[in-house]
Amino acid sequence: MFEVVDKVTSDSFKAAFKLEAVKTDTVVFRLHYKLSIWLIFLYSIAYVYVQLNNPISCMFANKNAIGTNPDVMNDFCWVHGAYSLSRSSTSGGQILSGVRGFTSEKETVTYHRYYIWMYFIIVCMIIMLQTPRQLWRCIESGVLKRLSDKIQTCTVLVRDEDIQKQEDNLAEYLICHMGYHKWYAFGFILCELLNTIVVVCLMIMLDVVTGHEFSMHGAASFTYINTPPIERTDPMSKAFPILGKCTFNKYGPSGNIVPYDGICVLPLNLINERAVVFFWYYFMTILTVDIIALVYRFVLGISRGIRVSILSVKTPMTLPEDVTFIVNKCTYSDWFILLQLSGCVEPVLFREVIEKFIQKVRAKEISYL
Repeated sequence: MFEVVDKVTSDSFKAAFKLEAVKTDTVVFRLHYKLSIWLIFLYSIAYVYVQLNNPISCMFANKNAIGTNPDVMNDFCWVHGAYSLSRSSTSGGQILSGVRGFTSEKETVTYHRYYIWMYFIIVCMIIMLQTPRQLWRCIESGVLKRLSDKIQTCTVLVRDEDIQKQEDNLAEYLICHMGYHKWYAFGFILCELLNTIVVVCLMIMLDVVTGHEFSMHGAASFTYINTPPIERTDPMSKAFPILGKCTFNKYGPSGNIVPYDGICVLPLNLINERAVVFFWYYFMTILTVDIIALVYRFVLGISRGIRVSILSVKTPMTLPEDVTFIVNKCTYSDWFILLQLSGCVEPVLFREVIEKFIQKVRAKEISYL
């Protein structure tokens, strides 16, 4: 299992840092598996650095009476989780909200063990963000690279028979496969929709980690980020406390369990809190962009006029009536293939391919008359 996780994470980071010669997706699509992976990578570095140095430090009264190595107590509190009590309306007798003495036997106790799962959360985020990308790679199967592999290496200054032949072959492929790229185009839309669903799931995951503080009233926490911890009363200081309580149980001389109450400092929460707040707003931004992209994709599907305008921009030297003619003859999936090719082929060569494609379509129509 660990080999699979290592393979997925290593491939994800390679994909995030790799510059692709043939781009088969959009800028919005790349935000999910490139920029997002970069940000998660930076967060994981900071998280591991604090984790390896001093993730928790606990202080107990009568430490000499306990007679246990301090590292053992720290490990105990780390594994079992530091906790905080319910917040009282008065601040007397407490260092921070939730760090005070018990007032009753039925006191509400909240354990903070989420940091044990942060490694799995990071891996889950990477896998979820990479899933639409890997699905699109399976659907695309290198079609765009095969179509543009030879012609994109040609230069405009050299006009030999080989270049003409490659342009003719590409134009012939386009006319012979008109209407056969529906799964290609709609598969991409499916992956864009899956990207949106993944972002929503990640936001729900972050909300669960914070104890649903964000979905209720945690959005205001952004204004408290630079406030000293001792002065903060926002919900995020409850979800990611800097100080927590810990009870270390040990057998006494008579064989009874003797509890020792202590206070633990959790420096890791300084990073976790800021990371969760940042990723929440980051995913909120990405979600907004995804929704706009899906609306834009829907508009493209129903508006031939916009498709004509976009293809005209890609082939500025082609006559407008020719562009209108070919868009009217093509389905959305055929137009999508042309749009994809325009980003991989030299503009002048792409214009010549389009013109030859238009000529072949017209010649084919005449032959049927």
